[in-house]
Amino acid sequence: MTWAPCFQCGATKFGAILPSAGVEYRRAPLKLESRDAISLLLHHRCSGTPHQHRFARGSTGALVPRCDQGLWADRRGPAALVDLDGDGWPDHICDGKLYKNDAGKRFIDVTKDSGVSGSGAACVADVDNDGKPDFYFCGGNVRLYRNLGNFKFEDWTKKIPPNKHARSQTAAVGDVDGDGNVDLYVSNYEDWKDDTYPYPHLLYRNLGGDRGFELWWESKGDQVLPGRGVTFLDVDGDGKPEIYVSNYRLAPNFLWFFDTRSILKDRGMELGAAGKPGPKMRYPSGAIVPCCGHTIGSCVADFDNDTHLDILVANFSHPPAYQNRVQFLRNVPPSPPVGKGKGVRGRHFEDMADKAKLRWQESYAVAVAGDFDNYGLVDFFLTTVYPGDKSVLYRNLGE
Repeated sequence: MTWAPCFQCGATKFGAILPSAGVEYRRAPLKLESRDAISLLLHHRCSGTPHQHRFARGSTGALVPRCDQGLWADRRGPAALVDLDGDGWPDHICDGKLYKNDAGKRFIDVTKDSGVSGSGAACVADVDNDGKPDFYFCGGNVRLYRNLGNFKFEDWTKKIPPNKHARSQTAAVGDVDGDGNVDLYVSNYEDWKDDTYPYPHLLYRNLGGDRGFELWWESKGDQVLPGRGVTFLDVDGDGKPEIYVSNYRLAPNFLWFFDTRSILKDRGMELGAAGKPGPKMRYPSGAIVPCCGHTIGSCVADFDNDTHLDILVANFSHPPAYQNRVQFLRNVPPSPPVGKGKGVRGRHFEDMADKAKLRWQESYAVAVAGDFDNYGLVDFFLTTVYPGDKSVLYRNLGE
């Protein structure tokens, strides 16, 4: 294998992944010579600073590394990749900072000139249907920005009611009511004072055009749980998105369906997507919930190529058996099919984790899906938190 030197730091020797970000490739050895393009993270220490390199195969066949010490040092929160200026290259948003992708060569910090200021995870969507991606920062006092083009943004924060709880780690968008405008779901997490004090989740309705959002719905009672992840998916194939929420502190997860009377109705436990219920516990708020899992992040993909979206639930779990391990939830359609638009009659989720032989580790955190080997089957990657655990890449064998 031929290695080209890194054009930024001059590195020519690349070692294994650093222990703090260790990666274990389970049943998925990388055969770099067979790839036309890869995205492999290796690390090198130059000038005393460890940083990462991504590799792509150059015109001569050599694997050409690219590093960016600024990005590697700036690891403060979840990142979003989106083409903000329409040049065909995905740009980078992380904890209030914007980085322009310079044609795949490097990322340039353009935050100062963009008019953007914010913190926390960025939720990206075309809010006003003008063809350009806008974004919402869910951290702190929150910020909403409209994309004016050419990395210029207008502050639209006054066009959305504030998150009065200010405990959000994540948000997601989808057209809940089918009016052609993307709505915004904001999950709130907790305060920890010898126990969890969770905060309500919020749904904002998009009023269309330049009118912004209104607060549409807020969770109450036993549905005030510590949320850490949220994603939209079409569970029943009717063209309307549902909302899957990853809740922490052994709380069951939500699977929200749009309901004309209550706006959102949780059907997670009914359809087998909330977690495997164990002994009940009482939160200090008075809410009583069945113990399920410490879910930090889940991902959605069609893992078995049956055209129905499945859910991989990344559960952090301590040794007691009642704490849910990672769940591999297959979306099982009705049999016989009930026809388009007939709702979820006969549909449910089946946990395939035992069949998939997922190895238990205590500190699984976030799940990411993608076809890493271009074999036509969706693989997945699980991150971990504790130093003794290792992040794992699972290859889909299609069995």
